[in-house]
Amino acid sequence: MPIMKGKHKNTRMTVRGAMIGAPDSWRRKYIENEKRRLVNRSFSLFTNNCLAVRYCIDRGLRYNSPTMSLFMLGDSYINFLENLPHYLTVEPIDYTNSGRQILRHLPNKIAKIMGADYRYPLGLLDDSVLIHFNHYLTFADARDKWVRRCGRVDMNNVFVIMSELFDCCNDRQRERFLRLPYPKIYFALKPIDHPDVVNLSAYRQPGDSVPLTTNKIRANGLYPYENFDLTAWLNARGALRAMDILRGKII
Repeated sequence: MPIMKGKHKNTRMTVRGAMIGAPDSWRRKYIENEKRRLVNRSFSLFTNNCLAVRYCIDRGLRYNSPTMSLFMLGDSYINFLENLPHYLTVEPIDYTNSGRQILRHLPNKIAKIMGADYRYPLGLLDDSVLIHFNHYLTFADARDKWVRRCGRVDMNNVFVIMSELFDCCNDRQRERFLRLPYPKIYFALKPIDHPDVVNLSAYRQPGDSVPLTTNKIRANGLYPYENFDLTAWLNARGALRAMDILRGKII
């Protein structure tokens, strides 16, 4: 790894140019450069965690997808994506009180992050898609924003991402996701030989219970997902896969 010489003595550079121990000023410059690079600005990005909302906030983009400020676990998320045109027309029903029993039996890793009482609202689509509106105070607000953003989706500019959220994704769910017909990225916690898989285990730090969370910036000044060039992937509009981006191809 090269050493950057000059007034920033002993500051190392990563292969993507981010400084170890990067100050806030470097982060601002990075985001401004990202905004200039991003050509495809009307995409609809679906994610099973808060990755989409973090990417859009930092780059000043409108939310053209309903999966913002919420999360879905494996089967619910894939059920949703496998029948995406249908579910974009379905209004969630309030499942907050009915789902308390389900919440009490969620994996302990979720309990550590979301809190043991799970006071956020829940929504349900057709009895097969459970939505955790964990960044909303009321179900009414979550439902209204969900419906509004569903109306913005451009089915000709859809991208889907699945992260191994809370370490709860299994092989069957991953295989279902990788069969989806949309441009896709699967962020894995271990090496997997597939052209749509990105292994981010190298960016996991001791104590991280959700290695792909957007709550922390890694030591190189990037959120974990930013170690993969999502901007190049979005600009390609499906012409490049994860493997191509990792090999340095950019459109």
